[in-house]
Amino acid sequence: EYDAVAQDADPRVRARAVVALYKAADIQRAKTVVDALLESRDAAVRVAALEAIADCRADAPVEFIAGFLRDESLSVRIAAIKVLGVRQQWEANDALVAQLDNPDERMRGAAATALQASGVDMDNLVHVLNAGTARAQEAALIALHGRGGAARKALIDWAVTQIPRASQFRAWAASLSRGDGDSSRGVNFLRDLLREREWLAKQRILGALALIG
Repeated sequence: EYDAVAQDADPRVRARAVVALYKAADIQRAKTVVDALLESRDAAVRVAALEAIADCRADAPVEFIAGFLRDESLSVRIAAIKVLGVRQQWEANDALVAQLDNPDERMRGAAATALQASGVDMDNLVHVLNAGTARAQEAALIALHGRGGAARKALIDWAVTQIPRASQFRAWAASLSRGDGDSSRGVNFLRDLLREREWLAKQRILGALALIG
């Protein structure tokens, strides 16, 4: 029965066969099927294979799964993040933490969500808050959702350091508003940008404090 399913023309059926084979402890056959699916040129097939690995928590090497974070397909990259999220290994967590600074907001969000349920060391996320880019900090705050109590002091300390930044953005924007009447497009753009940065900084501060409860 497993052989018939594993050779089905529909890759989604074959992906389900992978889960069934793992549950039946037929690891070698499961690996053969999933390897073939992962080599497919069809992104949907690769996604199905990665989802099967996540569902059965297959012991695929972290480095191998992390390689799919560079896949040309966004859906494949996000599926790889989900696999890493169920691994509960420091190597997988390190790969996820690195994705908190991914240029793609969807990748950052997926990594942050995966880290919420992982056993990532709190210090890794606190480090991103203290040394990461603004976008990485925002993602780290999402990853800390539900764990704010354990990081209370770190979150308060970080929020305190952000207050002067917000104030500085406001002061710079105000100085442009007090100019000599120059309302050029460039000045207006810079003033609006500084106001936006101030608002974002405040949102991050409020987000951190909300985590504490």
